[in-house]
Amino acid sequence: YVLLIVLIMLNMVLAIIMDVYTEVRSENTQVEPIWGSIAFAMKRLWSRRQWVPTEVVLECLEEMPEVFTTTELQMALLEMPDWQFEWLKTAARAKVQSLSAGQDEQFRMQMLAAMIVSSDMSQKSLLRMLQHREKTEEEERPKARPDEVCYEDIVQSMAVQNHWMMNVQEQLDQIRMIQRGATISSAAAAAASKLASS
Repeated sequence: YVLLIVLIMLNMVLAIIMDVYTEVRSENTQVEPIWGSIAFAMKRLWSRRQWVPTEVVLECLEEMPEVFTTTELQMALLEMPDWQFEWLKTAARAKVQSLSAGQDEQFRMQMLAAMIVSSDMSQKSLLRMLQHREKTEEEERPKARPDEVCYEDIVQSMAVQNHWMMNVQEQLDQIRMIQRGATISSAAAAAASKLASS
């Protein structure tokens, strides 16, 4: 039982170490391998008298303009050995690449935030347009008329219908008289007398 628990715990520790190693390895693609670090340490130890200290390099960089070439830097640090200068250039390039990768990530985050803000603004604009449309449709919709106006319209339509019904009735009377053999002039006279009596 104890042996089983120890093996499980060792597997858990190994999994944690491998997870951290994978994460660090994926973040730093420009890191030199261990044998490169050992070779650099041996070379530095071997030529420690020629090695230009970091403080001297930093003082030289402070005196130089913000933008300079590698030739100008090599002229400013004449006592620096070539292999140290190459190491310095390689380290500077790796640092710039890692910083630009961070800036790319920051740029992506800023773009994502800008897209979210613009989509929120467009959604608000769309809602405002829909509300404005509903408001204008309400204003254009015919409003309910008062009862008096409705009654007046009904009375007018009844009067118009009554007038047309009277005309139709007169025409029907004329047709009946014509069928009974009366002349058109007598039918018109009968219609006129009927109209005068009503």
